[in-house]
Amino acid sequence: NDIVVAAPESLEATVAGSNVTLNWNAPGSGGGGGQEGWINYDGENSDSIGTGAAADFDVAAKWDATGTTNSIYPYVGMNITKIQFYPNEASCTYAVRLWTGATHTQVLDQAVTNPTIGAWNEVILTTPFTIPAGTEIMAGYRCNTTTGYPAGCDAGPQVEGYGNMMRFQGTWTTLTALAATLTYNWNIRVYVADAAGREYVLGELPQNEQFATGT
Repeated sequence: NDIVVAAPESLEATVAGSNVTLNWNAPGSGGGGGQEGWINYDGENSDSIGTGAAADFDVAAKWDATGTTNSIYPYVGMNITKIQFYPNEASCTYAVRLWTGATHTQVLDQAVTNPTIGAWNEVILTTPFTIPAGTEIMAGYRCNTTTGYPAGCDAGPQVEGYGNMMRFQGTWTTLTALAATLTYNWNIRVYVADAAGREYVLGELPQNEQFATGT
């Protein structure tokens, strides 16, 4: 099996004579959007979105590969183990999905059986997804509906291009780009655990590891 090693964060080297001291933060200690491993952009459910007729579309939240905000970088090498979402139409087939990269390559498609409508649903991934380095991540779900407004959302304001991604009629865009008045985020939340599957409060990993070497 391949071993995935997350890069250390905030690596600094201090040279004193022939000695070099390295200081760093443990990977994954750079923060996160939610408590106890949940990362997300949304608030509580306020409404739901659809066409009112038959439609097949995806909704997602996105994290960039790098950067100081809206970035998946602090979690590289860790596992996405669960996804929460808020379905609002019974006459709809749902499946949680993951996509990677700028071309939005689909890497997970897991059917959701017997979802509870009008409530938060927590889906445990059959196979945890290890977050790779150097690629953006989108997490969300498919709505293949015969009617109604299946995709739960908050009251906004939207985190444009991150909390409101949508694939509609085969093209990725944002909810607000499709309808300027829909300034909302999807109710999508992603759980991140370490590589061994252990769960913890993000931001409470060991800090300021230190290693000294002489030359």
